[in-house]
Amino acid sequence: MAQSIGFFISNIGRKFRQTATNRFEEFEITAEQSAVLNQLTEKQGINQKELASLLDKPSANVTRLIDQLEKKHLVERKESPTDRRAYFTYITEQGKEMQQNLKPVNESLHADILSGVTEEELASFRKVLNIINENINKSPWNHF
Repeated sequence: MAQSIGFFISNIGRKFRQTATNRFEEFEITAEQSAVLNQLTEKQGINQKELASLLDKPSANVTRLIDQLEKKHLVERKESPTDRRAYFTYITEQGKEMQQNLKPVNESLHADILSGVTEEELASFRKVLNIINENINKSPWNHF
C-alpha cells in the first residue's frame, strides 16, 4: 500500500532534521537551533511571536529554543524600550560565529540530499510543497 503524502512528508522532515542534527553534533547544536540562528541572522531584534511565525512553530517551542541558545550565549533577549513586558531576540557575536561555522556544513548537507535532483525538479517540488502548505494554512483544523 502506498504511503500517504502526510506520512511521507513527515518522515522526510524527521530524517532531514536528524541528519542535520547529526552533522551539527560537533558544534553542540541542533537543526532547530540552527534554524533560529538563521532567522536571527536575517532579521535581528524580533519578538518571539514573529520568530515563531517565521519558523512556523508554536511559541512554546520557540521559547524553549531561545532558552537553550541563550544558555550557550548564542542569542540574547533585550527588553523593549517601549514595553517592559516585551522582549526582542538578537544573535550575539558568538552566535554569528557559530552561524558562519555551520554555513559550509549546511551547504554540504543540502548538496548531499539534493544530489541527482535537477533545478527544474526542485522548482516543481517547491511549488507543490507551497500549495500543500497554503492549503494546510487555510484549513479550519490548523491551530498554529
